[in-house]
Amino acid sequence: MKRSFRVSSVLVLALALTLGLVGAAPALAQPQTVPVAALLNPDGTLNMTVAVNSALDLRGWGVTLDSQRGPVLSPQQQPSAAALSSAWYPLSNKGLNGTVNAIAAIGTDLYVGGDFTQTYDGAVTNLNRIAKYDTKTNTWSALPHNGLDNAVHSFAVMGTDLYVGGGFSQTKDGAVTGLNAIARFDTTTGAWSALPHNGLGGGAVYALAVIGTKLYVGGGFSRTADNVITSMWNFAIFDGASWSSPNGGVYGGFVSSLVRVGTDLYVGGVFSHTWDNAVTNLNQIAKLDTTTDTWSALPHGGMNQFGGVRQLAAIGNDLYVGGQFDATQDGVVKDLNHIARFDTATATWSALPNKGLNGDTSAFGVLGTDLYVGGMFFGGTFDGAIRLNNLARFDTTTGAWSGLPNDGLSWPVHVFEPMGTDLYMGGDFWASADGTVQDLRSIAKLGPPIYQVFLPLAKR
Repeated sequence: MKRSFRVSSVLVLALALTLGLVGAAPALAQPQTVPVAALLNPDGTLNMTVAVNSALDLRGWGVTLDSQRGPVLSPQQQPSAAALSSAWYPLSNKGLNGTVNAIAAIGTDLYVGGDFTQTYDGAVTNLNRIAKYDTKTNTWSALPHNGLDNAVHSFAVMGTDLYVGGGFSQTKDGAVTGLNAIARFDTTTGAWSALPHNGLGGGAVYALAVIGTKLYVGGGFSRTADNVITSMWNFAIFDGASWSSPNGGVYGGFVSSLVRVGTDLYVGGVFSHTWDNAVTNLNQIAKLDTTTDTWSALPHGGMNQFGGVRQLAAIGNDLYVGGQFDATQDGVVKDLNHIARFDTATATWSALPNKGLNGDTSAFGVLGTDLYVGGMFFGGTFDGAIRLNNLARFDTTTGAWSGLPNDGLSWPVHVFEPMGTDLYMGGDFWASADGTVQDLRSIAKLGPPIYQVFLPLAKR
């Protein structure tokens, strides 16, 4: 009996590992992982004297079934980051009941912003446009004063303060006012506070970035909310006490993305020159030297305008630019279909493999050397060679595109936020594109697949 118990236990485990039948329960807290090597004998068999109830990350390990010894594990050649397997995990309560536009990580908490009011299952309410998700306990909670009265579009973190941008004007309960388009939330005290001059007026805030102690703000505004400071078109700087806008901002529709490379701030959106017309050829993208607050144009006059630049991301010296365009403004550099790379060291534009993508790109996420791209591209790469559904991964070291598990997601992704080896993303989706993984309502986690393993308490 003792021997048969050991063999049957091992066989069940082996079949589960080999066939992939033992997987995570996504809605529940994930078990702590242990290194595979810590559970192995020198011959690759499982050490049955170890007492453990945990999880194994089997990436990079081969599993074979031996009729006498049970499962035998052996290390395989470590795959590249792009080739590592991953899996989708729904968040608790089936996600949220509306669009997610912004995610920010502070410690183990995720702050989530958008246009929602509660969890999808209705169990947690008063999450008006902003909510907190504890990644340790997998629980949602409302922020003080029941959130905000209109949509949230962007976040920036400065210390323990969360700066929030959007189209709101006050907390949902009306207790804190003067939060026009921008507000500060102290994550340690739970207090909301207005910025000087009651925030910004004339339009919403779409992008926020922090460099040092300064907050850089982009959007569709034109002034402070109290009309005291004007000529702040679509771009402003808040130094902790006062507002400013070099050259009166940028002229055009809006600023949608901000990203830092060294002491330079790259600004993307729909615009053509500074408001005072002193700096021209800033077509959809510009550079601000934050040490001197001076604007400059990028080579070839920026991007041609179909819908402008929607998103920016930096990996090393490379700036990745996404949006609705297909070439530089002067038409010299082509095949920049919805995505392009700008080398900030050499000041040169280049196309990505496969001539880019066949639809709008609206979100970038960086995890290691991989660039994750979200948007609305059902066909995939522009040349049709690689099928991608609203979501793709670009390996910046190999130049290779790849899809994500389950053919991606069912509808566009608007934001990414990395946390450790996990990547959280928000948007308008509800499931994986193939329909296999459900309850990804507007927010989901992409992480390593987890395999639950139970070993006997002692060798029988």
